[in-house]
Amino acid sequence: MISANTATVKAQVDVELKAQAEDTLKALGLDMTSALRMFLSQVVIRGGIPFDVMLPNPNRETLNAISDSYSGKLNKAKSVDELFESANN
Repeated sequence: MISANTATVKAQVDVELKAQAEDTLKALGLDMTSALRMFLSQVVIRGGIPFDVMLPNPNRETLNAISDSYSGKLNKAKSVDELFESANN
């Protein structure tokens, strides 16, 4: 039963994302409604998003690999097995 003091919140999300989130929440003993209520409460308490929102910051090794790929320094392989074999040598 919906009380007069509640509002409905609707959002469209990817089907797989929703399923994964529900599985995770179930493991935590929560349902989607409780988790959304917790999230919105924290938005109000903290005065903003309750977690960092930022783009991933690649490490030096990743940046070097990206740079190498742009300059044509690539390891090429004819198969996945060959790729892994060359990586282990």
